[in-house]
Amino acid sequence: MHSGDTIQCSIKGIFVPIFEGLLAEGNVYVVTNFTISLNTIKFKSTRHEFRINFKRDTNVHPVQDSSVSLNGFNFVSFKKIHAESKEDGYLVDVIGQLASKGNLVEFTRDGKPSSYITIELDDLEGGQKLRVTLWQTLAFNLIKYLEEHPCLTYVVILQMGKMKFYSGVMGVSNIIYNSKLFINVEFLAARNFFTRVNKLDLVDGQSIMLLVCDQPVSIEEDFLRLSVYKIITGIKEHNQDAVFVTAGTIKEVETEFGWWYKECKKCRCGLRELEKRYFCPNCVEDYGFYNNNNTNFDVHKNVHQITTSQRTVCRKTGTSSNILSLQSSEDKGDIFLTGSNYLCMMYTVPCMELDRKTLLLIM
Repeated sequence: MHSGDTIQCSIKGIFVPIFEGLLAEGNVYVVTNFTISLNTIKFKSTRHEFRINFKRDTNVHPVQDSSVSLNGFNFVSFKKIHAESKEDGYLVDVIGQLASKGNLVEFTRDGKPSSYITIELDDLEGGQKLRVTLWQTLAFNLIKYLEEHPCLTYVVILQMGKMKFYSGVMGVSNIIYNSKLFINVEFLAARNFFTRVNKLDLVDGQSIMLLVCDQPVSIEEDFLRLSVYKIITGIKEHNQDAVFVTAGTIKEVETEFGWWYKECKKCRCGLRELEKRYFCPNCVEDYGFYNNNNTNFDVHKNVHQITTSQRTVCRKTGTSSNILSLQSSEDKGDIFLTGSNYLCMMYTVPCMELDRKTLLLIM
């Protein structure tokens, strides 16, 4: 690593009590006796290919070193974010002048209250503006700061935000546990940005405009607007794990031949086959291999009983139960289709080891 580089560090839950009293934000430490692994977790706070893992006997020693950056910002330009065509797992840092903001939106989903506020940041570089959505605590923190510190200019920093597609435009949103919000702080990056602001004329948009934001989206809008749309040909050509929205007309309902898979009874993951034996990739170390006459797995079929398909895909994706409104009978599995135009969602379910994509017809 070079000076200024950042790398992600992870501490397992069982080791947290050992280190929580030794580590504090804003301090510098020398860390020894740790392990390194590939950075393959879902949300990556840095683009370093490896990450550090603390062990029980990892040594942590505080030192005084003013040359080490305490913030580790790695700002991504708005232009680069807008150019992204897909959401990835890398978290980004952004900085900009608060140009406009919406009202706090409160709603209930799945019986749980939630809230967010949408703002626009201006990077002062050719009029590039970025839509940022702040959820829950960060939304409340922004509102509180604006009420308690009225001024003409607010420089906002969102650290470790997630790129998110919304209405065909890439923006940034905070995640629950990692993202940090800074407003008009004394960091060097903020001071440098203020210098650029002060070079502007006073007439160059120093006040915050009201941002007209959408109301909470319904399930149908969430289905159609908050996911990436692709035509069926594009989905067939896609060779990576992803979730897409498509639209079409049901031409025929297949009731004789369907896909099926063997399922581990312990973790409900699809089994894999090796030399005519089956194993669960999650439980193989504990339970070994299953033979064909072994009863430690279930066989799930999807022929014409869509209710079974809904439960299966819900278990694999965790989202279909919020989207589907299936017109089927729980007892008989009969399908009741009305009209000719229907919405479709295409899921790629990697753990099912299917040779083709799984098409799920809804409504």
